[in-house]
Amino acid sequence: MEIDLGKVLDTLMVWVTQYSVKLVAAILIIIIGRWISRRISRLLGRLLEKNNVDITLVRFMENLTYYALIVVVLIAAVGQLGINTTSFLTIVGAAGLAIGLALKDSLSNFAAGVMLILFRPFQMGDFVDAGGVTGTVQGITMFNTILNTPDNQQVIIPNVVEDATRPRQSPRIAIRRLRGAPRLTTSGCSRLRAQASELAHVLATDPRRV
Repeated sequence: MEIDLGKVLDTLMVWVTQYSVKLVAAILIIIIGRWISRRISRLLGRLLEKNNVDITLVRFMENLTYYALIVVVLIAAVGQLGINTTSFLTIVGAAGLAIGLALKDSLSNFAAGVMLILFRPFQMGDFVDAGGVTGTVQGITMFNTILNTPDNQQVIIPNVVEDATRPRQSPRIAIRRLRGAPRLTTSGCSRLRAQASELAHVLATDPRRV
């Protein structure tokens, strides 16, 4: 059986020409799409900053906008290559579901962080009681909240715990009253008596007394 090399070469050249153009077009779509996505996300960030939006929410919206646009760009590039985008989206959706199940705890913290940033039940500098920990809010990230306790310890609480326990917010005041019964040991009572006796002696012998 003879093979017509000329026909094979012609078919190969047509295939290379056709798909090389599509490949170049897909690469250009990705490059230009990334540039446009970055510009749009940064523009959105600047607009939010001008409106005095919380910086954590600004960064979150920038990243969310950027990656959402990147997904659109990738779908457009895949479609340019002639691949069925419906099948591609099905594969991406299945992979996303598997990743979501594997990272459900982290995603729960992420979702709770979004709710905390959007609805702002408290903010940095507030004194709150959440998750069994009382302290001053030092930072709110997408996954956890950082508290400084009254004994100057830093505690990191997952946002899902903080969101579920409904934090109790206290006013921003410098002085707070602590409730509790004092506990004195035997040695403490002895020192207290000695100090009281010394104070009484000083008062009795001080010539300036009236």
